[in-house]
Amino acid sequence: MKRNRVEMMTDTSQKSVIPITVLKILLAGFLGMVGAGFSSLQAGEVSPEMVERLEQMERQTAALREELAVLKASKGFEEGTPVPEAQNPTKLEKTIPAEEISATIEQEIQKAAWRKGETWIRPYGMVWAAVTAGDSRFLPNDAVIRALPDDAYGQSVCTVSVRRSRLGVDFSGPEMPFWGNPTMGGKVEIDFMGELGTAENKPSVLLRHAYWEMKNDCYRVLVGQTEDVISPLTPGMLNYYNGWFAGNIGYRNPQIQLARYFYPSNHVRMELQTAICQIYGSDFSSYDHPGSYPTVQARLGWTIARNDTDLYPIRFGISGHIGQQDYTMPIGGISRDLTITSWSVNVDGQVPITNRFGIQGEFFHGQGLSGLGGGVDQSLDYSFTRGGTLKSIHSTGGWVEVWWDWTEKLRWTVGYGKDDPLDSDMEGASIRENSVIYANCVYQFTPFLRTGLEYSYWKTLYAAGNPGGEQGKASVVEWMWQFEF
Repeated sequence: MKRNRVEMMTDTSQKSVIPITVLKILLAGFLGMVGAGFSSLQAGEVSPEMVERLEQMERQTAALREELAVLKASKGFEEGTPVPEAQNPTKLEKTIPAEEISATIEQEIQKAAWRKGETWIRPYGMVWAAVTAGDSRFLPNDAVIRALPDDAYGQSVCTVSVRRSRLGVDFSGPEMPFWGNPTMGGKVEIDFMGELGTAENKPSVLLRHAYWEMKNDCYRVLVGQTEDVISPLTPGMLNYYNGWFAGNIGYRNPQIQLARYFYPSNHVRMELQTAICQIYGSDFSSYDHPGSYPTVQARLGWTIARNDTDLYPIRFGISGHIGQQDYTMPIGGISRDLTITSWSVNVDGQVPITNRFGIQGEFFHGQGLSGLGGGVDQSLDYSFTRGGTLKSIHSTGGWVEVWWDWTEKLRWTVGYGKDDPLDSDMEGASIRENSVIYANCVYQFTPFLRTGLEYSYWKTLYAAGNPGGEQGKASVVEWMWQFEF
């Protein structure tokens, strides 16, 4: 089985010995960071927080090596010569194999988790508080999807919300003795953004993730609810909805996902992913129901590292989906069954220019996309007041952003997104275009505490004669605090 660079760098098959005083320094400096990053490592993600901790670990490791070299020189040992067993462990240093160090660190990590049989369970959460203010009203009230028409909804608005806060559990099981010795794991995560229109202090629960997975370096099998395979990138917006219905498509849906990984070279990984899923939620959620066959999603992607120590690899891919959406609509006093096809073709890319500066974005084209965050929440061309063609609506859009880290703790992000339904498909549907320009900065006090400020300008175009006006514009400022535990 081919191993990735991380495994090669952490191979401990060659025994080494380290003085106990160095071990104490290593444990004191690293255990907190390793424990905090355990969840991200289990999920296979490399977040900015993990990058910061890895860089700090590298600096501390270099300092420890210098101290060890001085110690050896003072005792008359040449470079590469192991320190011998202490003659009197009560007064002199004792040597410990590197394997025992790894085992000790792993034991400390597990102290932060629960155990049930052979399964480790680690709870986590995040308190996410935000103040959002705009010079014109937007939908919904505590975060932004689009601007409402100015003529009827031009009043300023300000909201305070903690509904975005999250609670979750990561779990990991033993290595399986078959199919390449995969490891098992999973996640269950909720927030409190379930039902729009509820009072801020009486939120409803939203299930974000609930899945089980089995994976190794060559494949992954996942069963449950998590992010869609298509368009996997996420804009760096502070807005909860991340540009959905403004250029960013892809949501979280129940699925059975299979992924296969190939390694053409030491620095390249190719990913082939496919999923059978069901897309829920549409522009007429009270009248829709699943189609006669499930939705199929697929993506072919590449991850390219520029060298053996590249923490910011280049990622890009192409993806698509096809499925059905059924409706039972009350039209003219009669219930009428309708079926539309939903499909998309998508491109995604993430290119770090340096370790502190990069660009990323996505592009999509398709039809019947409201259940995936596209078409400005319009799949079927129909209005109870205006009628319509009763056909699916095509839409084209995407988003692009640039980020740069001014310091290790301060990141700036600037981006643009747009969702543009095809006008010729729309007779009854009323929203013709939705776009956003945003800029934010986030300051990381610690790996667990951050604050951020974002400005966004939203512009939404409506059909001629639309009640309330034909255009909505909103300048929105958001200040947020996040505390992870």
